[in-house]
Amino acid sequence: MTQQTKIKNRRWLTSAIAEAKNSDVHLPWARGNRRSEWKAKVAARALGSKLAASA
Repeated sequence: MTQQTKIKNRRWLTSAIAEAKNSDVHLPWARGNRRSEWKAKVAARALGSKLAASA
């Protein structure tokens, strides 16, 4: 018998793999709407502090 035939088909493993394929985790470095909103907020905050410093 080879190593592959000795391994049983485990339900928890197949369900874990299926759940991993379903996952929709948003990573912090992902590009998209969240990042563009964050960049706009940071830019507005930086612009506001520059205006306050010049007044």
